[in-house]
Amino acid sequence: MNIAVIFPAPRQTRGKAASLLLAALFAVMAGCSGSPVGKPAPAFELKDRTGKVCRLADLAGHPAVVYFWSTWAPPSRLGITQMTRLQAAYPRKDLAVVAIAVRDDGRQVARFLKDTRVNFPVLLGTTTVEDAWFGPSGPRLPTVFLLDAHGRIAAVFAGYQRKEDLAPAVEKVVAEAGK
Repeated sequence: MNIAVIFPAPRQTRGKAASLLLAALFAVMAGCSGSPVGKPAPAFELKDRTGKVCRLADLAGHPAVVYFWSTWAPPSRLGITQMTRLQAAYPRKDLAVVAIAVRDDGRQVARFLKDTRVNFPVLLGTTTVEDAWFGPSGPRLPTVFLLDAHGRIAAVFAGYQRKEDLAPAVEKVVAEAGK
């Protein structure tokens, strides 16, 4: 086992040393996990609450938003409204929005959708899909994955996002797809 021992720095350099140590730690963590941007999106085949199957391959050739959320996370519920606004701003041929409910069962999702209008498929996630998209650390909900027309991850947004927050990145992938 390797053990690192760090001795306190003199008072005048302690703040700088701590900042450098934190920066190095974050750099190592980022290097270990790697950014998914530019990589192919992990495939999925999931059912919606009615049993209809949706695959990532069904979105091929079009930019897409894959929204991971949960009924028990208030920012996720707010984000569903923003995803509805986002889908309404684009014809489905230009941008497809798909939501994947994480750690919810069909009854919870159905209950939520009874009072919430959506204009995109809402799928029931699995731990296999969760692991493929987020790795062992698991998801931070909500998370938006923006995919280009080739199925590569163009951007990732963790936490609550308004339609306006996503607009510049979405405009870019939609414009690139139209070329």
